Amino acid sequence: MLCCSLLARSAHADGGAEADRLFEEGRAFAKAGQYAEACDSFAQSLAIDRTIGTELNLGDCHEHLGHLREAWDQYTGAATDAEAAHDDKRTAFARERVRGLEAKMTTLIIRVADPERTGLALTINGRAVSPAKELREHVAPGPIEIEATAPALAPVRRREVGGAGMTLVIELPTVGSVGAAARPSEVPVAPALEAAGSRNVARTRIAYGLAALGTGSAIAALTLTLVARSHYTRAADGVNCTDNARLECNDAGTSAIHDAQHLADLGTVFAVTTAALFASAAVVFVTAPRDRIYVRPQASQHGAALVFGGSF
Repeated sequence: MLCCSLLARSAHADGGAEADRLFEEGRAFAKAGQYAEACDSFAQSLAIDRTIGTELNLGDCHEHLGHLREAWDQYTGAATDAEAAHDDKRTAFARERVRGLEAKMTTLIIRVADPERTGLALTINGRAVSPAKELREHVAPGPIEIEATAPALAPVRRREVGGAGMTLVIELPTVGSVGAAARPSEVPVAPALEAAGSRNVARTRIAYGLAALGTGSAIAALTLTLVARSHYTRAADGVNCTDNARLECNDAGTSAIHDAQHLADLGTVFAVTTAALFASAAVVFVTAPRDRIYVRPQASQHGAALVFGGSF
């Protein structure tokens, strides 16, 4: 119910009936699983009347379609608008969705050698971005093409492949001066040097958690076993039992012996559980994939750079 209320469209007196109609049409499409049609309706509604609810719904249907960058844009815009409107619930909701998307996307850090160069234009997968000394962008996993151009200068291009949760750091050298009629040239891409990094953090945390549970289970098993032995000895040596070649007890003694045996059985269960937990922890840890770190040297007549890729 909370999620539905956060995704609902706020009524605006100046919004117009058409924006409301398109919004409801989009909700109906989304409910039927027709997300491409839903995105179209929400986009039309947003063009008429910009509301936080419409932004969130447009982001949601883009996310269902796998359009991670488009969804990220909508959630980020919704968070900004909600914060300006002092709508704390929607601000928190939108930011949570942004964080969830960023974990699935590639973080791109671009360091530009000459961001103040006159006429410099920078694009990432064809999308224009404002040049700066250091840019941080989030892009969908897959092929990434970065291009820097300036009037009368040869473009500089970089091509990379991003993965979910990966961070790519790219040093972009000065755009080269080769005359107004220069043909575009690409900097050669050297083979990447690959190295194994640390084990996957999520998997190792699971392994450590299982090991911690195993340790707790081992302590419980040892405690129960010692208590059971103590109770059994006390009952066997007490006035309710006699040991004449075989242990014989009255009803009270028999009950005490059974209680001790029950504790011993529980200790055995915890001991078996301990073994299973430690075995599971070992399997999860050993099979945890190692994050890969890539280092790719790149050079041209205008400069040299190292491109780092991996999960950091």
